Amino acid sequence: MNRYLKSRILGLICLLIIVPVFVYGQVGFASADAIPLTSDETQWKIETLFTSTLIQNDIASVTLVNAATGDRIRVSDFVYYPGSIPGKVDGLEIPSVPLSRGGTYVLLITTIAKKANGQFDKFETGSTTFSIPAVEPTPGPPLSSTSARETILKPIKSKEKKDSDVYIAGEFTGARKSKPTYSLDVKIAPRFGSGKWDYSPFFNLNASTDPDADPDSVNFGIAVARSFPREYEAHNKWKLRLTSYYFSAAAKFEAEKDFDNVNLTFAPIVDFVVSSIPIAKKSTLTFTPFLGAEVGRNLKSPLRSAQGDGIARVVGGGHVLLDIPLKKIEGITFSADYTRRILLSRELRYKTNDDDTLSLVEFSTSPRQYFESKLEFGINKFPNPYIAYDFVELPPSFKFVNHRVKVGFSYKFKLSNK
Repeated sequence: MNRYLKSRILGLICLLIIVPVFVYGQVGFASADAIPLTSDETQWKIETLFTSTLIQNDIASVTLVNAATGDRIRVSDFVYYPGSIPGKVDGLEIPSVPLSRGGTYVLLITTIAKKANGQFDKFETGSTTFSIPAVEPTPGPPLSSTSARETILKPIKSKEKKDSDVYIAGEFTGARKSKPTYSLDVKIAPRFGSGKWDYSPFFNLNASTDPDADPDSVNFGIAVARSFPREYEAHNKWKLRLTSYYFSAAAKFEAEKDFDNVNLTFAPIVDFVVSSIPIAKKSTLTFTPFLGAEVGRNLKSPLRSAQGDGIARVVGGGHVLLDIPLKKIEGITFSADYTRRILLSRELRYKTNDDDTLSLVEFSTSPRQYFESKLEFGINKFPNPYIAYDFVELPPSFKFVNHRVKVGFSYKFKLSNK
């Protein structure tokens, strides 16, 4: 059997095994695209997206296999975008690799997974295939090394509010001979990309019909964001490392439900994304601290002397996510958010009376804070029950909701590109 026939048989076996998108272990692929970098098309960039935040440990190896010849290309120059980056689907980018038109390639990725005894010697592999047409497609907009992935609004499962594009959570409380009360927490923030930058129109509402449990906060506007990954070497042991910076800047209106108090602010924020911490065989803990500012001006105020005042706040805090996958249900997630606003100029703080009127508590620069912890049970793909605890002071009026316990349902998803 000559060498050419052997390579064809090997390529056919490779195609039969891997052409369908099989998932081994934790690695699942949503897409893999090749983009030409040079006019002679000798060098290509490969962009890969995963189905969800599934890769949680270090990447051991990345290999490209030519399905026709069986030739293997071991890739050492790649950038990995871990799932803990806010607003990003997991992805991997290979900046430059020699490929050719008319070829079919298999992308193999192997990760190191932690075993129950704490060792890191279990390897889990995933694969996907992509083909490059023999004929160049009809010319469209010029291709470049920063060509963006397409945005297709397809809902997929999200873990928590922070990584969701749509999040709706609500509680209902009723008692005999008393009015029922309702609480609602809404986030609508679809993300679109035109390159390395994402932009997102957003709307957030946190309100309740119970005067003692009403943060009375609405904000809406538009944000731009970009991740700045840091390259690092893969290791067979876990290390705490800064994997990326995530910069976002939002122009937004802050208001009450009835718009009696309205601010216009600009908010640049930097998230410091660190590597996920393995807790058990498949559980991980992610911690993301952040630091930023909110500056702007009051447009309308219940207190005439405060109307038109400037706003300047230093904002800092952190986000924690513990993900516990289970066999019989989608899993359990525990999340906690803490935000502290240090005011550099005086702002109002109100309380809501029983008759739904407002009383001014203070007009000062004392810090305001927000804390929420939530335990969500993934019994379904999208709607899930949760238990939450919070104490809240949200702009613009910073109405203090003291030690609130909530039990309710949430409906959430994020938008996939494929």
